[in-house]
Amino acid sequence: MNKRIFGLLIVVFGFWQLHAQDTNAVLNVPDSLVQTIDSVYLKKPKELKNILDSLASNETMRHYFFLNEKVVGNAVFSSNLEESRDLPQLKAIRLRTDKNEPWKFWILITTILLLALTRSMNVKRFDEILLLAFDMQADYTKYSDKTANYFLSNLGLFINFILSLSLFLTTLLQINHQVETDNYYLFFFKLILVLLAVYAGKILLNIAIGFIFRVRSLSITTLFNAILVNNLLGVGLVFLNLFFVFVANVQMANVFSAVILITILVGVVYRQIKNLIMTAQNTHIQIIYIFLYLCALEILPWLVLFKLFLNSW
Repeated sequence: MNKRIFGLLIVVFGFWQLHAQDTNAVLNVPDSLVQTIDSVYLKKPKELKNILDSLASNETMRHYFFLNEKVVGNAVFSSNLEESRDLPQLKAIRLRTDKNEPWKFWILITTILLLALTRSMNVKRFDEILLLAFDMQADYTKYSDKTANYFLSNLGLFINFILSLSLFLTTLLQINHQVETDNYYLFFFKLILVLLAVYAGKILLNIAIGFIFRVRSLSITTLFNAILVNNLLGVGLVFLNLFFVFVANVQMANVFSAVILITILVGVVYRQIKNLIMTAQNTHIQIIYIFLYLCALEILPWLVLFKLFLNSW
């Protein structure tokens, strides 16, 4: 009797297990939103040639063996991760370094060697040229008799000035992102050509105006002071660029750039004051005409240049 009752209980329990549902299955029944997401984004398995291909496919394994997986967004995340696997992650993205950065070092070495070579050719002439920049009563007529002797020294200092100024402007525009280019090395040489063209045009214009309006002494004096002050400024730019070009801190780079810009501005103002004093002493031209001449050919171009620079800052 007991055996019959025990067998009956086993049969009843078996039928109950067949028709019962798993509690986890009941809790994990997806709603309409989940079914919509998975039905839209879950890809069907691709047609596979053999069993090895099916084992290598993540989509096939998930489709057949994880049918009850109803985690919201899991299929979407897996699909997006599979598609974007070849894209760089955030940690893999780095700032691109300038491949042409070493050229600045060699330009600085060139300016230092050029400065040393110019001085070693004739130390006395080199020192006289720099001292003449501070002489408010320098007589060009005495200097003109020895122009040929000072030609190489002046030429070396002027080339040094063009190289140093071009290097400073290129680095400044690069740091402030005012000029975007893939090759700042090429931009540096273009800037050299522009500066050479500007100074060549300035020399020719001063000479032409001097002959046309018979103010030859005034034009020669302004050119004389422009060469002397620029040569002196070029020497200072060589050493200032050593700190400005290779400074690692952005704030310190801005400080050095401000110091160099102020130095250039002081040099321009000092040159105009020296032009006024020297032309008033060596010529009989009235001061008002000297001032108008300097405004037209010296002061106005610099004001336009600084205005353009401030607008693009």
